Amino acid sequence: NPRMIRQLTAYPDGRFLALAFVDNTDGNQDHTVFRFLSNGRVDTTFQSGQAYVEYMGRLLLMSDGGALLGASFGSLKWGQDDKRSAWLLRLTPNGLVDEQFPTNWRGGHGGLGTFPNGDIAIGGSMIKRSSPAGRVDPRFQAMASFVESIAWDSQGRMLIAGAFKQVNRSPRQY
Repeated sequence: NPRMIRQLTAYPDGRFLALAFVDNTDGNQDHTVFRFLSNGRVDTTFQSGQAYVEYMGRLLLMSDGGALLGASFGSLKWGQDDKRSAWLLRLTPNGLVDEQFPTNWRGGHGGLGTFPNGDIAIGGSMIKRSSPAGRVDPRFQAMASFVESIAWDSQGRMLIAGAFKQVNRSPRQY
């Protein structure tokens, strides 16, 4: 069970995902993701506890019911034995790690957001654009010191917040 919930994101049907701290077997805390039903009970059909990372920054619900997890330090324990490095993970709607999603993202991850067309905005030391399958758009890249949050206004313009004094070499105070 979760010890402390760090972030919530809601499904349209009333269920919600929670990024939470859990106690591990050596007495320390790990982060993991739980799905809760609309009545507040843990959804036992969701494979919670399958992906533990040392520090996880962001959680983003995807349109298919899966989720993206942005990790700041990139150490992943899959199950109890296997370890591999990842900065950005995609969970399938049932909570398993999507093995088809590329895990070679680098740069730490701050904000995560969804473009109006379904593409993904990934913040951190720069802003990148990716398809939902993880293919990076090489034409889109915005430089900023660290982007912590990403949103869109009613006219479709991207709004960013974080620790930066310029974006693409133009002065911009956070």
